[in-house]
Amino acid sequence: MLSDEDLKKNAPIHFYLRLARSNTESELRLLEHRISNPKLFAAPTVTQSPLHWSHRPIDLSELLTYLDRDGAFVYASGHKAPFTEVVRGFEHLLNIRLGDPRDVKRSVLQRKYKQVAYLKKLLEQNSK
Repeated sequence: MLSDEDLKKNAPIHFYLRLARSNTESELRLLEHRISNPKLFAAPTVTQSPLHWSHRPIDLSELLTYLDRDGAFVYASGHKAPFTEVVRGFEHLLNIRLGDPRDVKRSVLQRKYKQVAYLKKLLEQNSK
């Protein structure tokens, strides 16, 4: 039998052991629930878009950057949509990876030459 002094001395250890046991029991209940109800824990299926971007990724980056600067992307409420969400949305829609949205915008805006190369190309094609 442990004396009162030993119990006081080991109180933190007993506390953490009880806490660990409680956490373990909770995890076991969750796993049991997960096994008996797998549909509740299934990840939602994400449909893949049939569309694909056929030009260079930098062309889409340029287009998105300047449309964003013009304020073209807004929520239904009229509030401006963040560029990060715009990039992620178009990546999903067009099955392409553009990378970190901050880098996407920076790479377009910091170009010294051909800052609007793709936009000029589109303008030339449509003016013929």
